[in-house]
Amino acid sequence: MFKKALYISASQFAVRNVLKTTTTGVNSLTPVFSSLSTVKRLASTNSNISSSDAIEKETFVSTDNVVADSKDAFTTTSTNEKKNDIEKKDTPELLEKLDENVHIDSLKDANLLDASIHKALDRQGFRTLTPVQSKAIIPILSQVDSDIITRAKTGTGKTLAFLIPIFQHLVKTRRESQYMVRAIIVAPTRDLAIQIENEIEKVFYKNNYGLQKFETQLLIGGTNLRESIKRMEKKRPNIVVATPGRLKDVLSDERVAKRFFKFVDFKVFDEADTLLEVGFREEMEEISDMLNEINENGLNHIRTLLFSATFNDKVEALSNKLMRKENNTFIDTVDENEPEVQEKVDQHVTITSNLALNILSSLEYIKKNMDTQNSKIIVFCPSTKFTSLYGTLLTKVSEGKFPVYTLHGKLQQNTRTNIVARFKKQDTNNSRGNRNRNSNNTSGGVLVCTDVGARGMDYPNINQVVQVGVPTKLANYIHRIGRTARAGKTGKSMLFLTKAETNFLDALSEIKQVTIENQQKVSSFEDEQIKDVVCKVLAKDIDLTDEAFTTILGFYKGVTKEYRLNFEHLCKDVGLSYTELLRERDIDGDKEEGEENEDKKLYIPQSFVKNVIQVPNRRLVQWFNLGKFVKIEDNGFENKNNRFNNSRGSFNNKFNNRYNQRGSTRYNNSERGSNNRNSDNNYGSSNRNSDNNYGSKYRRKGSGKNPSFHDDY
Repeated sequence: MFKKALYISASQFAVRNVLKTTTTGVNSLTPVFSSLSTVKRLASTNSNISSSDAIEKETFVSTDNVVADSKDAFTTTSTNEKKNDIEKKDTPELLEKLDENVHIDSLKDANLLDASIHKALDRQGFRTLTPVQSKAIIPILSQVDSDIITRAKTGTGKTLAFLIPIFQHLVKTRRESQYMVRAIIVAPTRDLAIQIENEIEKVFYKNNYGLQKFETQLLIGGTNLRESIKRMEKKRPNIVVATPGRLKDVLSDERVAKRFFKFVDFKVFDEADTLLEVGFREEMEEISDMLNEINENGLNHIRTLLFSATFNDKVEALSNKLMRKENNTFIDTVDENEPEVQEKVDQHVTITSNLALNILSSLEYIKKNMDTQNSKIIVFCPSTKFTSLYGTLLTKVSEGKFPVYTLHGKLQQNTRTNIVARFKKQDTNNSRGNRNRNSNNTSGGVLVCTDVGARGMDYPNINQVVQVGVPTKLANYIHRIGRTARAGKTGKSMLFLTKAETNFLDALSEIKQVTIENQQKVSSFEDEQIKDVVCKVLAKDIDLTDEAFTTILGFYKGVTKEYRLNFEHLCKDVGLSYTELLRERDIDGDKEEGEENEDKKLYIPQSFVKNVIQVPNRRLVQWFNLGKFVKIEDNGFENKNNRFNNSRGSFNNKFNNRYNQRGSTRYNNSERGSNNRNSDNNYGSSNRNSDNNYGSKYRRKGSGKNPSFHDDY
């Protein structure tokens, strides 16, 4: 709950000058954005009223009762007229147009936007603000003594909504603390932090060289910390864009913190709900406390801007910890009656009978779209290993006709950065990035990724988003499809689900109010050429294949409860699909009559069964290769010997004997864990000398520990 908070609603943004009565009984005139002249007031934190009760009552304000002379009635929350630098007579008239498109000229005329920033935006072609920008920028600029929370759909221009006020503040106070960090922007992923830095370069620096004096510094994991500090010493940045882990590391050094961060005016938390989802709550609270404690202007000086696609109890609790101002403003640009997804996304779902058919059908679908249309597609997969495997499959299926990029959190940072940059530059109207330079097919290309590419990332001209299987979290479905239909454009989403995953659709409808009307079912697959390619690729890199399918089991275990899935049915599907995809096919007709293929089963060790799957072995043995075991209890079996001691004859066929050459420790430990614990998250690769760790043994974090199979981004 917020102290003396204003609730700014969404549908229409007519502005009224409303007599605001605070919890202390003090009256003041404050410009309030309202939906149908509605103001929802949140109770003080000193009150015993619950969060739901606090916003239950609505105050309806008639337009007839609005103060006649709005110019005289307008006041800001700041008592420092010079610092605010706003002409009272112009701002109310501008605010009353928030239900319309706001032109940057209007901001300039109202002295809310400096000429240098106006020049940069105009040259970039940003002449009219998006609805989110207009509803966030003006309160941030005018209510200088308020912290701001903004809820907005993805792809609506949130980045500029905080960058423009930051640059406006830097220009207006350019003579104050010129060589100190004045604004800090915290992003959940390295890739998003890099994108924000690139946006600053593209919009402000390149279009107005005068703004380059306000230097920007990137502080993210996967880079050399000492070199980053040296660059700060040399550049003396005014803006820092960081990930939580690395920023905490820097601030933990008291000498460095006091040298650069004593005069911070803004701290921005972008994608706050994602920051919470990936476990950064403690880091964010510590960062906020450290910045407040060392600030020369006082504990409550720093303004907090929090942007989130969703606003739930966790985000609200976080905001209470981060925000120190007396007045807080919550701006909701999402109509409560509207679904959270972008209306311009054409959503489809294909339901297949099993995982094998899901993989084959999705590969065929992408290939046909790339062959017949000049498309740019993002494909989301549930785990790092499966993403690597699927990228390899799609590359082979594509036959070099379009480029395929693979992105996940196990890649080294420079590799990830290069992949993102190449895919962003890939245009649907040219083929400069096409790997097959002799191909006549011009294509935008395909990016296969984990959820590292789902939140906040802006990839230009995405025609379609494809999801293979259910997402890691229910909210991630919305974030994933938000990569298309951005900036007013249209787009398409295709979700591939197995029959065992269809309960996800019910959860999506009940919790997120998102119903996918366009549904089709697929029960067979006729393209023998794609089947053969898939079989050969899986058999050729059997280590990666086994690891990918094993992580799918762990992934399913993590989402079963949220989506109300039947885990045993999912296990059966994974096991039988593995066998089906690796079944050899007599395409050339050279197999002797009566000769049968030898079915292959996915090997899973008992430690994985006990710690993760937790399904009785008497059922699992039907679908998986569990090695040599003896019955010890009525509820299952247990391995007699560990994997290293098993004899070559302990497996059910000659094909699986190769497993004896590989250790099993990787199954006992989380492939998600990173040895770079000082980074922003687990995004760093545990194999620092390679861009991937496709057959490597995972490092031991603790014998017998239950691995975490949430995607490591």
